[in-house]
Amino acid sequence: MSSTDENPSSPEQPEHQPRHTAVSPRARAGQRGRIVTPRPPAPVPEPRKKPTQQSGPDLSALSERPRADRSGEQGARGSTEASADRASSSTATATAVKPNQGQGGSGDTSSQAGTSDGEDKPPTSTDTEVVRAGGTMAVATLLSRITGFFRNLLIGSTMGAGVASAYTSANTLPNLITEIVLGAILTSLVIPVLVRAEKEDADHGAAFIRRLLTVASALLVGVTVLAVLGAPWLVQLSLDANGKVNVTMATVFAYLLLPQILFYGLFALLMAVLNTKGIFGPGAWAPVINNVIVLVVLLAYWFLPGSLDPTQHVAITDPHILLLGAGTTLGVVVQALMLFPYLRMAGVDLRPLWGIDDRVKQFAGMGLAIVVYVAISQAGYFFTNRIASAADPGALFIYQQHWLLLQVPYGVIGVTLLTAIMPRLSRNAADGDNQGVVRDLTMATKITLMALIPVIVYFTVFGTTISSALFAWGRFDATSAETLGWTLSFGAFTLVPYSIVLLHLRVFYAREQAWTPTFIIIAITLTKVILSYLAPFLATRSDFVVVLLAAANGFGFITGAIVGAVLLHRSLGSLRGREVMRSTTWVLVASLAGALAGWLLDLVLRGDWLMQFPKLATLMRTGLDGIVLVAVAGLILAKSGLEEIAIFGRALARIPGLRRFVSVRQSAPEDMVGVPNAADAADTYNVTALSTASPGLPPMSAGFVRGPKLVPGAAVANGRYRLLADHGGTNAMRLWHAREQASGREVALTIIDTMRIPGIDDYRTARDTTDRIIDRTSALYEAKCAGLAQIRHIIRDSAGAIVVADWTPGSALAAVGQGRPDPYAAAFACAGLAEAAVTAHRLDTALGIDHRDRLRISSSGEAVLAFPGVMPHNSYGQDVHGVGVALSLLLENVNPVPTEIAELQDEALHARSADAETLADRLRRTGLGDAELHAADESTPNPEARPGFGEASRRPTGIAGIGALAIVVVLAAALIATYLVGKINRSDNGPLNSGSLGRAGSSITQGDGAKAITPTAAAYWAPENGRGTPDNPDMVPLVIDGNGTTEWRSDEYQAQLGSSATSVKSGMGIMMTLPEPATVTSLRIDGAKSGTHVEIRAAGSATPATVDETTELASADLEDGSTTIDIPKAARQSAAPGAEGSASTVPAHTQYVLVWITALPVPDAAEISEIGVTGVVDKPQSSTVKPTSARSMARAAAHAMA
Repeated sequence: MSSTDENPSSPEQPEHQPRHTAVSPRARAGQRGRIVTPRPPAPVPEPRKKPTQQSGPDLSALSERPRADRSGEQGARGSTEASADRASSSTATATAVKPNQGQGGSGDTSSQAGTSDGEDKPPTSTDTEVVRAGGTMAVATLLSRITGFFRNLLIGSTMGAGVASAYTSANTLPNLITEIVLGAILTSLVIPVLVRAEKEDADHGAAFIRRLLTVASALLVGVTVLAVLGAPWLVQLSLDANGKVNVTMATVFAYLLLPQILFYGLFALLMAVLNTKGIFGPGAWAPVINNVIVLVVLLAYWFLPGSLDPTQHVAITDPHILLLGAGTTLGVVVQALMLFPYLRMAGVDLRPLWGIDDRVKQFAGMGLAIVVYVAISQAGYFFTNRIASAADPGALFIYQQHWLLLQVPYGVIGVTLLTAIMPRLSRNAADGDNQGVVRDLTMATKITLMALIPVIVYFTVFGTTISSALFAWGRFDATSAETLGWTLSFGAFTLVPYSIVLLHLRVFYAREQAWTPTFIIIAITLTKVILSYLAPFLATRSDFVVVLLAAANGFGFITGAIVGAVLLHRSLGSLRGREVMRSTTWVLVASLAGALAGWLLDLVLRGDWLMQFPKLATLMRTGLDGIVLVAVAGLILAKSGLEEIAIFGRALARIPGLRRFVSVRQSAPEDMVGVPNAADAADTYNVTALSTASPGLPPMSAGFVRGPKLVPGAAVANGRYRLLADHGGTNAMRLWHAREQASGREVALTIIDTMRIPGIDDYRTARDTTDRIIDRTSALYEAKCAGLAQIRHIIRDSAGAIVVADWTPGSALAAVGQGRPDPYAAAFACAGLAEAAVTAHRLDTALGIDHRDRLRISSSGEAVLAFPGVMPHNSYGQDVHGVGVALSLLLENVNPVPTEIAELQDEALHARSADAETLADRLRRTGLGDAELHAADESTPNPEARPGFGEASRRPTGIAGIGALAIVVVLAAALIATYLVGKINRSDNGPLNSGSLGRAGSSITQGDGAKAITPTAAAYWAPENGRGTPDNPDMVPLVIDGNGTTEWRSDEYQAQLGSSATSVKSGMGIMMTLPEPATVTSLRIDGAKSGTHVEIRAAGSATPATVDETTELASADLEDGSTTIDIPKAARQSAAPGAEGSASTVPAHTQYVLVWITALPVPDAAEISEIGVTGVVDKPQSSTVKPTSARSMARAAAHAMA
């Protein structure tokens, strides 16, 4: 049961009305607030003085026959006590639901409440406004994804992978710092209290907002200044100082980009404030404007003369650096400043006010847990960053691009499903409805996987085609695009465990098990770190290390999904795994069939007739492959008969632009895919924004949850009532003894959840039912009967209604029946209940005697309907029958029952008396006697206040054991999968093969301080007395000028190079001079054509006489675009030219590197635009090649875990 969104003002504050008040059931729909932002339970109240106990003897046990002089007590009780209590709380009931208030009538308290003190009542949202807000959020989120995709595409095409990595690493730092400093606190602490303050405080949270903005702004300014001053340290934390990403360039970018921390934080705060005011549009559209500004900046960079080189040392005054850094920060500044006009229109007071609200301190434990959660996740992110930066200049950018590309379908489809399903799942988790949680979790899992598995198969099978079509533009060369494609293929499966982890987090946070997700992220991060450490030992090439890093991220989330599933299984029981597997198998088989059809089509589209237009052909292949896959999979699934097909269709219909194409069966459960309210939409927007801030970081709290589970000590109705004891009831109607916080008065609460009433399966019907319940119950508001507890308030709740009545001291009727009461006292007690039924009938409603738990025997010995609330099925006939049932329960252990009383009991049970008033009179006359009743009153419970809800979290040691076992299992599975893939693949073009597995004891990135080395000179070289003439020697220096648009080009030859008589020459060379001797670890050759074969050789001087005076280090067939040639460690450990070599000698330092071309792409000429050299300049260290086998992989894994 969630907290309410109507909170009648308390007697202590008559001059102010709360934001949302209870309203008449007959009031217009547009006057009822429907946007309900849930919140954690209210803080524990200070102890209050107990109310004065009722004087006189307690007669609730019915142990003696009543006296005749008690026949007139009932009227006095109803008038005297009620009028006295009513006078003491007249202000409190001014905003409660009242009878006889028609539409638009003067008695409409919802209107009066807002204007009684001259102030305007804050507006509430109608159904139309809610739908409009949800649609606006969806459109804005979709446009944010689209513009964000083009922004990332333009970053790569304008900068190139190397520069983009430096830029991206610096641009991610503000997001990471904002998340850990403010994001976690904002999500877990500030927003829930902000919502409560806005609803509960006399000033609608104005003072709280002022304190929040003052303290947060000061904190953000301080953190921003410290971050800018510590920019070099932050960059070195993220990047390997000896890696291949330009640390100097990243540091310069960081100085300009880190000020974003202040504006990201302000944006998050201001958006939260606007959301509580019911204003959602600006927060959703501001990121779109930010993306547009960055797009303009990137286009300006493209047209600015010159460009940044990934190896050059730059200063902050470089115009390219200034444009990119300041322009990107400008976008974030505008994003934050956009919200200020809307804050002014909403009347938000932004004047500084120092202080911290005491309510924030109540949730510090959850805040600490989430801060630790974020810190651990970001530690894993930094570890991955450092490995990627040590492997390849473009690895960081490629890794982030693959993650953001995965987030596009997840953000558009997956988050749409979360928006539709999560509110109900969260409510059931918070309410402690385990079966409901399992049901909704199963359905959410099935339809999420149904949406994502076809996408995963598409990315896995066609990853390189997709990346070439979308990213191989401008300076993002074909080789980088291919690496991105492999990364996408190897990392696509991550979406499955990632989405499952998010579903699990939602349940854990809804149950306030805040530390459980922290333990899960520890397991995720440990798995990811271990496998990431192994990536350089297993990759075939250094630029393929990032591919294995993506796979490591996915295996990490598999560990998290396993741990979450085990913990949920322990607390919830079976998670219906077979049902999920059946659905998943259907979707997987259908998707694979669609992929096969797409692959066959792709073979046809690769024909020469289309390859004349390569870019167009690749785009066409990418689109048609996906369309065919989805079409075939959809046709197969349409025949599957799966229940979730209809639900998935209804959810897809909510995506802008898809409604017209999606046909949905009406049998889909409406409540699973209903239109979310704007608060849910805002929640989902925040979740998706957080999930893309740092690759691999799941949202911290998985969004807000609904109100507290009903447990003793919890608070309801915006913290106005503290629950004391559960008195039973039904699934749809819970009965509670509670205490009013403001006055200390004990009350009875009838908490009605209309969604749990049998036959109600959609929100529209539930809303109408709530209206009817409030309408019928409000008719009893003025009733003064001994058999009915006096109703004080009827409060509309987000899930139904809460009826507040005076507490009836005494005993539960069923408990009295177990004590063998006097039969005449029992008959007399039921007389007042029958009279109350008559009174209700005269008021054109029913009393609602439909459950034994509702009835109590008062201290004066009378049966009372202690928990009022008229349900739709209640009737006058049922009330008469209920009087008979009540009498039967009291006489259950009485034997023999006097004849005259037994006749009355039978008459009431079978409703043979049409006049309940006559029945009441006969019961009273029959029960009268000379005896007096005495019984002990039930003691008022004093439960410990419960700031949380749900079962207690498990011991950390137990979770640690589960996590450790899951890590071991996933690591074993990952290594087995790696071994099998490597053994199956014999090609050198994949990330894994048998050769790379054989090198498992040696890291391809060497870890020896290799970094980019810029040659000081490049010249054409040919052997002395060799055949032929030099090929454009004056153009050779262009290969080291840092400009990818210039190139060296050989002459064209009809015959291939070689030593045969028909060959014009044996080869052609480019001799490069390094600044100082170094151990070369790799070369990158850009702008070459497929068919060119080169040898990388070390020379003792710039002018060796013959090829034999040089030492071959590596050879490779160049590919179109860019090719990275890694120097095997054994070759680098060979002796210098002219010396004897062995595996144990010191690596040869050389200052001269020869690129010896031995084959041309005949009949075309050889072309090279740039040559990049990577090596170790400092003093060499001796090392040996370790044994290579599957055993060495196991040893490497053990070393990583150690």
